[in-house]
Amino acid sequence: TNAFIHKDMSHLWHNLQGYFIFGFILLIFANKTEDKKNLFLLFLFALISLPIISSIIEILIYPIFMPMIKTSQGSSGLVSAILGFLPMLWIYHFSKKQKNSLINMNFFNLSTLYVALLFVIIYYPIHKNMFFILLVVACILFFGYLYRKNFKPLLKGIFEESKDNVIFYFLTILLPIFFMVAPLLLFPVKIVQSNSMVDFFMHYIGLIYGIILSFLFFKFKFSHCR
Repeated sequence: TNAFIHKDMSHLWHNLQGYFIFGFILLIFANKTEDKKNLFLLFLFALISLPIISSIIEILIYPIFMPMIKTSQGSSGLVSAILGFLPMLWIYHFSKKQKNSLINMNFFNLSTLYVALLFVIIYYPIHKNMFFILLVVACILFFGYLYRKNFKPLLKGIFEESKDNVIFYFLTILLPIFFMVAPLLLFPVKIVQSNSMVDFFMHYIGLIYGIILSFLFFKFKFSHCR
């Protein structure tokens, strides 16, 4: 039950902000694409399963690799998981429109790679190290070139949206940008606060879990709906 307990009202309010921001944006998109039921099922499964998984990680993994974190509380993992649904829901929409599954390991790899880079960018003074700046740029260029064929159907789908609904067209452009920018603005930067260590790692566990869960869900959903 630690995922539903918060340190104080400030902690609860911070998580509620993320929940409503991520949830509202996803709900708008899911309502337009007629995927509200899928989004609800994803959230319900994450609500039940993620607290169990995170508790197992905290009991078995934390004492070995992060013994400085003695306790963990709050729904940051669940809120981050909601954000993790976004890329695969976005790709699933274009898969339905083009009647061709675009949900593959390439986009899954790109999403998880970004989370790894995100971790480095936030917690390592990357701006002070030219090597890491070049490494991040090289990774983006390399995988962008490697998966260039996968981007063409998405770009085609986005262009087609501009003919139907201009507002939704801009929303489809902003969603992946929001996925990349939101953690930079909302994930904790200060690891130590009020003489206690923040369980910052749970944000990334939740984000990765949301990506994995939505990837498996929408891949299964598309293959059984054709």
